[in-house]
Amino acid sequence: MFSNPDDKIKIAAWAATITTFTFFLNFVGIPLILRIKRSLEKIHLDIGFSHRFISTGSDLQVMPPVLTCTVTNRSNNSVYINKPCLKISKPINGRNKFSTIHHSDEFPLKLEPGQQKKDELNTLDLMSQLFDNEEMLISKVRFEVSSTSGKIYRSKKIKVKDILEQLEVAGNQNFK
Repeated sequence: MFSNPDDKIKIAAWAATITTFTFFLNFVGIPLILRIKRSLEKIHLDIGFSHRFISTGSDLQVMPPVLTCTVTNRSNNSVYINKPCLKISKPINGRNKFSTIHHSDEFPLKLEPGQQKKDELNTLDLMSQLFDNEEMLISKVRFEVSSTSGKIYRSKKIKVKDILEQLEVAGNQNFK
């Protein structure tokens, strides 16, 4: 079968190459990838609106909407997070981050795998900070949270125009 000595050398070289590749893949590559995946903290931030209705007898009152920030730990490890803050597109008085959310929890806060932390921000309070003499200073906002290791996670941006529209919708609703 192997009458030509060159074929034996080629087959041996291919076998050695495949064996070496498989060894590194199984004993170095895959464990290294899994270790890196475990060490990376995965936190997801969602930004959205929440509307509240208060029923008093036969009347239904609409409260101003709140801007919600939901922090979800998507990793397999516990993660410690610092206080979420609101980042704006243009600095106001030299600052572009505001910790406007009022928390009852102490930070840094431990999030277990799969655990969520939801915070709310009153949109009326936010709008009073973002407007200066009835002139809009910024166009977009987003939430940011950092882990105690210093990695910063960000939500998607939301337009201030959308916040104003939510306030207008809530102001126009009167249910009886």
